[in-house]
This record gives sequence, C-alpha cells and structure tokens, in this order.
Amino acid sequence: MKRFASIQNVKQEIDSYEEHFTGAPLVVGIDGGYNYTALLSLLKDDYGKQVIRMSDSCSVDFPPDPAFQISLVSNSAKAKPVIWIGAAQAKMLYGQQPTEQFLVNLLGTCFSGPVTVICPFCCTILEGIARNYAKLGYNAIVMSDGERNIPAIHVVPENVAYPGVDSVQGIKELLRILENGKYGTDIYLTTSCKVVYLERSMYPVSEGMNPYQVLCRLDSGIAANTQERNGTSEQWQKLLLNLQKAKSLSDLCVDRICEIQNLADEFGDHLAGNSDDRFLCFICLKAFYSNRNDYLAYCLQKSQDMDSLERCIYNAILDIDYQDKHFSTWMRQRRRMLSTLDDNSAMMKDYCNQATIKCKDILWYISDETEEERAALIHALCSYSYLPDELNQILAVVSPQLAAYLHPFIFDEFNTKVMESDAYVRGMLTDYFQHYKFQKITNRQDDDFVELVEKEAKIRSFTKLQARSAVVKKLDKKDARPYFFDALGVEFLAFIESRAEAYKMQFECFVGRCNLPSITSKNKDFYNAFSEGSVRKEEGLDELKHQGTKYDFQFTTEPLHVFDELAILDRDLKKMGSMLAMGQCQKIIILSDHGASRLAVTYRSENSKLELSEPGQHSGRCCPAEKDPGIEFATFEDGFAVLANYERFKGSRKADVETHGGASLEETVVPVIVLTAKPEEQQVFFVETSVLCSPREGSRIRMFANPSLKKPRLVVNGQSYDGKFDGDKHNVIFDMPDIRRKGHYEAEIYNGGIKVAVLTFETKRQTGTKQLL
Repeated sequence: MKRFASIQNVKQEIDSYEEHFTGAPLVVGIDGGYNYTALLSLLKDDYGKQVIRMSDSCSVDFPPDPAFQISLVSNSAKAKPVIWIGAAQAKMLYGQQPTEQFLVNLLGTCFSGPVTVICPFCCTILEGIARNYAKLGYNAIVMSDGERNIPAIHVVPENVAYPGVDSVQGIKELLRILENGKYGTDIYLTTSCKVVYLERSMYPVSEGMNPYQVLCRLDSGIAANTQERNGTSEQWQKLLLNLQKAKSLSDLCVDRICEIQNLADEFGDHLAGNSDDRFLCFICLKAFYSNRNDYLAYCLQKSQDMDSLERCIYNAILDIDYQDKHFSTWMRQRRRMLSTLDDNSAMMKDYCNQATIKCKDILWYISDETEEERAALIHALCSYSYLPDELNQILAVVSPQLAAYLHPFIFDEFNTKVMESDAYVRGMLTDYFQHYKFQKITNRQDDDFVELVEKEAKIRSFTKLQARSAVVKKLDKKDARPYFFDALGVEFLAFIESRAEAYKMQFECFVGRCNLPSITSKNKDFYNAFSEGSVRKEEGLDELKHQGTKYDFQFTTEPLHVFDELAILDRDLKKMGSMLAMGQCQKIIILSDHGASRLAVTYRSENSKLELSEPGQHSGRCCPAEKDPGIEFATFEDGFAVLANYERFKGSRKADVETHGGASLEETVVPVIVLTAKPEEQQVFFVETSVLCSPREGSRIRMFANPSLKKPRLVVNGQSYDGKFDGDKHNVIFDMPDIRRKGHYEAEIYNGGIKVAVLTFETKRQTGTKQLL
C-alpha cells in the first residue's frame, strides 16, 4: 500500500495506474472533506476519464448495493477509464463490516478496463486490509491528514416539514451529496427508509429533528421556555404546520388567540376551547411570559400543559410563605387571573382543602370571592383563635367586605341621643356590638359576654334610647325616598357607612329602639310618617334569616350566611348611590322594624321552666300572655312575654339562621339612616400633615374645609374631638390632648353625624430648647 501527502501525487498515481492497467481496480482511500473535493475536481477535469456515480443506480428509496454494479462498471471501463464514486458511501450505509467485505472483494475482482474507486473515510479499513491481505494491498493507496468529519445523518419522517433547514429528499439525493463531498456536519434526510435499516451505518444515523425540535429552531421563545413533554407529537406537528402558514408564533397568537400583551388577562377564554386552541394558548404563554417575574411565570415554570397550568394557578401560591416579599403581589395577580377563568368549583374546593395545611395562617391564602373560599374562611374563623387586631389586619386584605363589617361603629352623642345621665349607654353599645360581631363570625360565645346579656336582660338599657317613632318624626322628609329593610340591625352600621363612602354617599345615622316584641307586625309605625305607598320594602335579610335552608343551623352550624347579608346590603346601597347621583331623589331614608340575633340561635338553650299557656312563637323569643308572667329575663309588653336573654320558651320551634322577637340589644336597637349625595367639589384637608406633640398638651392640628362645616369633629382611634373655628368657618383647629406620642394616625372627619372624609397625619415629638444667658 502506498501513502501520499498531496492531491497532485494521488492524481499522478491514478494516471500511472490507468497507463499500466493489469486488470485490478485502484482503490483510493481519502480522508478530509477538502482533499476529497479537490481530488474529485481534478479527476472531473480530465476528459480522458469518465465518472460513474453510484447514485445513478439508486431506483428506490433504499441504499443500493454496489456489488451488483461491478459488471456494469467493468463494461464501461472498456471504452474509457472509470472514476467510480459513491460505491463506498453506499456501502457505508450498511455498516463497517459490509464495507470492509465489499472492499476486499472489490480488490480481488478483475475488471475489463481501468477502474479507480474513490472511497472517502475508508483509510483505516484499507490499511487493515493491507495488513491482512498483502497482495490486495498493492492495489490500494491512501491519503489521510487525520481529519475525518464524517457527517451525521438525521432521518426525518416524510410528513415533517423543516422550514429554514436544508434537507435532502430520499437516499438517492443523499448519495448524490455524499458523492459530491459538499455537506455540513449534519444532513437532514427525509426518507421512507426506516432508521432501523440504517442503524449499523458508518455514518452516525439518528431520528432527525421532530416537529418540536424544528419549532425550537424557528422560535427562540419555544426553545428557551418549553419542553418536548409539554405536548404530544401530533400537537407539535399541527403547531409546526400552523406556524409555517402564520410565519411567526406571535402572528399565530394574534390570529388565533389575542394580542400578546393581553395574554395574561384573556387566556382564560380559551380554557374551554378545543384541544388545539388550548395547546396553542399554553405554548404562547410559555414562550412569551416565562421570563417575567410574576405569579403567572411562576405557574408556567411548574406546569406541563394547560390542565396543570389551571391547577397550578389555583394551588401554587401555597408554596409561598405569606411573609415573602412576593406574596401580596402574587396573591393579587392570582385573584385577577382566577376572575378571568370560568368557575371551577372542584379545583377551588381542592385548593381550599390543601390550604388547610397552613393551619391558622390559611386566612392569608383565601378570599371571599368564591363560595368555596368563603366556607373555608368562615371555617378558619371558627376553628382558630385570632386577636381582633390580627384579624382586622388579615381581613383588610383577604375580605374587605368582612373587614368593613367588623370595623367598630362608634355610638356617640350625634347618632345616639340619650339623657345625660344615661351617657354610658353609648360606650356600652359600642363595645357590645363590636364583641357581638366578632362572636357571630367566629361562631363563639364568650362567657363574659353571655353574663353581660343576662345582666342587660334585667337592666334593659335599650329603653334609654329614643323610640324609633320619635327619631323618624324629627327627620326632614322633604324630597326623601324611604326604604324599609326588614330585620336590619345596628351590627351593620359600620359596613353600611363604608359602602356609602364607596358609592359617594354621605352617611348619617340615628339610633333608636323598636317596639316589643321585636316582630314586624308590631313595628310598622313608621309607615304612617310617609305618604301612602312610598315606602319600599327590602325583605332579603329577613328571608335569609328565616328561610335560609342553605344555612339552616340544624345542618350548617357555621355563620356562612353573613356574606349573603353583606351582599344584599351592598347591592341595594349601590342602587341607592346611582339614584342619588342621577338626581332621582335628594335623600334616602333607610328604616328598620327590628334587628336579629345569631347568638340566640347558637346558644341553643330551651329553658324547661319558661312555658306559658301557648308554645313560644317566633322561635321562642316571645309568647302571647294575658299578664306579666314574672319571669326574671322576660318583659311583658302588648300582650306578649318577651325574652331578653338568649333562652327560648319551652316547646318553641328552633330558629333556622337568626332569630328575633325577643328583647336582646341586637333585636331591639335599630338604625334610621339618611343617605345623601356627596358634594362634588368639597375640599377637606389638613393644612400641615405633620404636627408636633408633647407629653403634657398632646397635639393640635389645623384643617381647611370648603364649603365650611357646621359641626366639625374628628375621630381618631375611636376618640372624638370637637373642632373650633379659627377666624372664619373654613379654618378649624382640633386639640387632641390624648395624642401625646409620635406616630402615624388616620382621622375620620365628620360634620355633626355625617362623615365627610378620611385623612392621615403624623405627629412628631416636640424638642426642648435651652437659653444661653
């Protein structure tokens, strides 16, 4: 065997072989892509030679066997010396052993004329043949510079298109480019020939790029942010075909789904679509949103398909500690996304069940926006102990409606008129109803509160209040529209005030007492104060308390009904805000016949001794009686014995949700509310929002109001401070002797009993000075 270092020497050796042909072929082994193409170019330019390609004999899409072409080549060599290319390349597709055997047989074959066989990538095989078959080695030469660069062949199914990727069609075309020696490191072959027939090839052969891999080459977002397991081969293939038509993934997203910037808000519309749209939507989300630092990106990283994404949006927030800096932002984003999705009760219920792992911290992870979450929220309130301040902090975030309900309502000299000697009633009512509300939503009854109820059942402080009829009589009823809310108690005043503020209404309240027993038939006197037929009635609250089969205490002991109570009030208050804004009336007066008690239901005590001639009516809270029965906790009024504690008469029907008819404070204390439209251009602000405070004198702050206020007052932390006019009616000074420490404060500004604004201010410690004499 001869070895050469230059192409020119190899060409000269071939010319010499042809001139001194003895019958055997000359087999040339040559490595390195450049050397092969350079040699081939020299041989093609020699008109004294003919080039025969193995690819010309490839009639089917399968590697041809050059052994069957030897006689044809031999006959062709009679006329002119033959340069045979492609024979080794074709045999290499069968594997190394078949290639080696072919070359051994070839070297031992006698030809009719000179035949030079060019065999790229076969130097090592020929050197082995020369060692094992000395005589055959005389007819072989090699030229190797150590560079092989054997291309890898990727077999692609016929139905897969490779946009932007050069591929060859069939084995015939593959052999053609192998013969020409011009190829890269990878050849993409589209063929009907199965990979299994090529698995022993000397060329590295593998399944070529599947549709997903092609998509990765076409779109950097898919490549960077998705995985092949995110879809099936059929889904990726359909996406590839659609992408070819649309030219880009962003164009396809706009055509089929929405603008890319709207994806986060609108992808929920496609969750109920067909599987193709769901898949496209999911891939677009992965491609365009995975690099963003938000809750959606976090969920996308954890999701493999649209189904798992939806579940992840529900559940992934549980992985984040509520004290994490991302939590509040991500929780808001989660709620916004869930609001765009169709209701999925099963997923939300599963989420709420999983959230119980947070124990008492579960409140941070739920809201009041779905029935399942509301049930979980109430269950947590009933299962764990929360301090009032702690609960207010949490509910302000997770349930603003419930937080507004629990906000303290201050019974003061403006809204609660009593004799000066009975002024204690205001503070008592403030504390009583604050504790009542807290117990109502937590399904508890504190022993000290029950003791207070028992005490009040004897004292009956509600009798110190004005009668509702007296309150209504004093009202200015001109241009007023009256609304009667059946069973509206003063427990809702803080909530109503909050919603009135939200709907741009001024809220003014007057607290009175109803007639006993606290049933509707005995409390319709206010109808006579208004023109016939003008009083509109809202019965939703009363129906909820008496016919709330969904919340029947015999089956549902937790106070789930509170959300429906607030929803009824919110709905009607929103309508009232619209009526005032549109000028349909100048004011709205809300009236109530009586309140209702939840704790009288949860107390669950039927006193065996409290039995009259007739069974207790109205859930046992009152009972017809001819005379005062002399019961310690009952009062006699208008032919009825009325209970003032939480017991019920023997033989009475148990209440469903809440009850009334008795004389507890929550049943007897009723509001009369006046709502008016807020002035559009009212200016109220502190002249300076940072003021000095001292341990002796407290603090002083100046406020400006336009138009002026008649009775300005300021409430901070439940403490009321009357204002003093300074120079004119627009400038007001508030002295706050109780505020002696530095800090940040929220102040409610009132004009008499009407809240007009909520402002904030800061107090700083007053520093002393020394005089130098």
